[in-house]
Amino acid sequence: MSYSSLMRFDVGMVRGSCIINYRPPQYEPPNMICYPEEVEFTHVEVNGRDIPFADVNETLNNIMLEAFEEHRNDS
Repeated sequence: MSYSSLMRFDVGMVRGSCIINYRPPQYEPPNMICYPEEVEFTHVEVNGRDIPFADVNETLNNIMLEAFEEHRNDS
């Protein structure tokens, strides 16, 4: 099972959005994980400007991961 959705994030005066491609871990009895959780961000936009994947630095990736955790908990 995997899903994609649009996520918006705000940090200070920075507003952005991205597409989340998420595949949660699968569990089989007795609670064995078949594969790890995967989170990928594509089509990243910050303050109205597209950010190429190669230019997504660790700080921006961490901001999007934090926003994803909030997004996932709200769902």
